[in-house]
Amino acid sequence: MYEKLCPFCNHDSSYEESILGNFPHLAMFGVSGRPDLYTPIETDQLFTMPDVEPCHSGGLHFLIIPKKHVNSLASVPEATIDIAATYSELERIFRTSFIILEHGGSNFKDNSRNIESHDQDVKISGQVYNSRNGRDGILISANPVLKDPKQQHVQSIGHAHAHCIAVENGEDTIAYFRDFLLRMGIKSQIIEAKESPVATLREIFGGRNYVEYIFAQLGRKALIAFDNGEGFPSLLGQTAMSKKEGKPTNWKSIPHDDDEAACSARRLMRTMDQCRFRGLWP
Repeated sequence: MYEKLCPFCNHDSSYEESILGNFPHLAMFGVSGRPDLYTPIETDQLFTMPDVEPCHSGGLHFLIIPKKHVNSLASVPEATIDIAATYSELERIFRTSFIILEHGGSNFKDNSRNIESHDQDVKISGQVYNSRNGRDGILISANPVLKDPKQQHVQSIGHAHAHCIAVENGEDTIAYFRDFLLRMGIKSQIIEAKESPVATLREIFGGRNYVEYIFAQLGRKALIAFDNGEGFPSLLGQTAMSKKEGKPTNWKSIPHDDDEAACSARRLMRTMDQCRFRGLWP
């Protein structure tokens, strides 16, 4: 079973054998332990972890990870309440807004798409959106973890996870992300969101197969983009948000890029400081 090798299914025990074990740079830059594996918030349905290289310059970038091994938030209706509550708790604790970003629906096991047919319509807010109207297959950058070029559009970790990144209160980050995607040749649609991202996604798909998608939610505003059969580049959300912060980041480059490694260590120390100040860190 893939779960035996999944770094998120085994984040607290066997990560040394997984992709999460490849970051000795933290000790080299004076960071004690593995703060990227700490879980500041955990419920019966999910846990959170700091991103190994936060997109937010102040370190406020967390992963929300369902405990169930699935490939999209849309696949965990049982976590609807917990994800909404965790989202709200992060905003309450850090007194700022957070945007949630997810690349969902990709099938890591066989590098294929989790869908019987890409040629289908999805109804959103009374309008029909067809995945055929999606995007050109544009690759942002090579993926140093997945060496095969055919795998460049595949998620590196095939366990559902959402990036929760702090943004300025009142900032229209959804519109910014829409414009970023459009510059990449990716068409998206902005819609009204439910309180929980899971509820928003399940309303979008309405019981249909989960087309590979890019999803973002900020408060009651959301964005959805569907794969047209070619797959999405890896790191779309992180690239967009880190560019917004002034320094594009790529955590996959950490093992062979000193500047990337230093940025990771520096920002994770800020994450630790922010969490300690608010009683989330031992």
